[in-house]
Amino acid sequence: MTQDEEILNLKADLAGAQVALGTAIRALIKTHPHPDALLAAIHREYQETLVLLTNGPMPDRALEAFHVSWELVGPEDPDAQPYGPPPG
Repeated sequence: MTQDEEILNLKADLAGAQVALGTAIRALIKTHPHPDALLAAIHREYQETLVLLTNGPMPDRALEAFHVSWELVGPEDPDAQPYGPPPG
């Protein structure tokens, strides 16, 4: 297997894992007894992680990957939920 093929396989593995994680998270949100409280907690965790990534020693690429992953694991309709990436 070439290095390019290995990279493509790693990207495919990561994409599949992100989709599976997103599916599981959405199912948990939908079935949680207090989804609004859960979504508020998720939003707080998002904000705290964003601060850590922005101010920490992580490369810029990690922040970009965080945003992409967040988009993949969030609810199907972010406008209908009280969490999601903050504007800007």
